[in-house]
Amino acid sequence: MGINSTEVSYGFGQFGSAITDSTSARLLPPEGLVIVAITSLEAATFDASGGLVAELNTDNPGGISVSNYITTESAAHGTGEITDTDPHTGGSATGTGGVTGVITTNADMLAAGVKPGMLVHTDANTMLPYSLTDPFIVKAVTSTTFTVTKGDYRSAAVAPGAAAADGDNKACFFYTEHGQGHGGLEMDASDSIPVGVTIYGRWTELDLAGGRVIAYFGK
Repeated sequence: MGINSTEVSYGFGQFGSAITDSTSARLLPPEGLVIVAITSLEAATFDASGGLVAELNTDNPGGISVSNYITTESAAHGTGEITDTDPHTGGSATGTGGVTGVITTNADMLAAGVKPGMLVHTDANTMLPYSLTDPFIVKAVTSTTFTVTKGDYRSAAVAPGAAAADGDNKACFFYTEHGQGHGGLEMDASDSIPVGVTIYGRWTELDLAGGRVIAYFGK
């Protein structure tokens, strides 16, 4: 019976594959394709720079270039699409019953690419606590402040978190739904893919530091 959809074929390497154990020459996919899966035949490690290069994605409100897949070039899903290190509330209450709260920062939020509609949280503190089901969202932004609110995203209005003390800077992480997560690390030369393990993603090149792999190509 024939395949009516190209989705499965395009996603699992039916466009071709290659095998390599070279530690001196990088492996590149054919023009118009990417590496969609890598199977380790001998415990594989990658060069710390240029070892596993992921396709970049800019499909987010800020147009920020990020990687959705593990890579040796950056921390995929590390700190959202944008990080700001010094936001604070100036000691004022952030509002109750869904009233918006203004967060002050020394950075230029507009230049950083922060836009209304982005989700935002601080890590492990009360100013803008992370919530999977009821996150804070950016309501408005200027060069020195951004306004947060709840109630316009997934649920009814809920009061923002307690205000941080003036100058008590808490790093904020801005991200989009299905965009970037938090806590991921950059891949390095000590990360080994055990024999028989297959990893999946979208990579534009690989360069082994050791081992032997099969790379599968897809759209």
